[in-house]
Amino acid sequence: CKDHAQTLAQIAGKVAAIDVLQCFGTIARSRSWTRPEMAENDAMRAEGARHPVLEQQSGFVPNDLDLSKNRNFLLITGPNMGGKSTYLRTTALMTILAQSGSFVPATKA
Repeated sequence: CKDHAQTLAQIAGKVAAIDVLQCFGTIARSRSWTRPEMAENDAMRAEGARHPVLEQQSGFVPNDLDLSKNRNFLLITGPNMGGKSTYLRTTALMTILAQSGSFVPATKA
């Protein structure tokens, strides 16, 4: 078995990559996610952005995001339990998903 350990590890890695891509596709289609437009600049814009887990709850409110050259600072305020942390997590998760090659939970990104 030691003779084939490296080959088995390579096969497992390729199967895992296929599994991740298949999951990305299934989720994107079933939840109406959108393909993000990647740009060379540092801007990040999204309309109707949703948290990938919390969007399944009734009453979830999508948010817009605009971090462009003209807006390099964003101050988020609101009451306790008002969604500030969820907004930040949504932004981070959308960034990770887009950089991983996935569609993102937004109407436009």
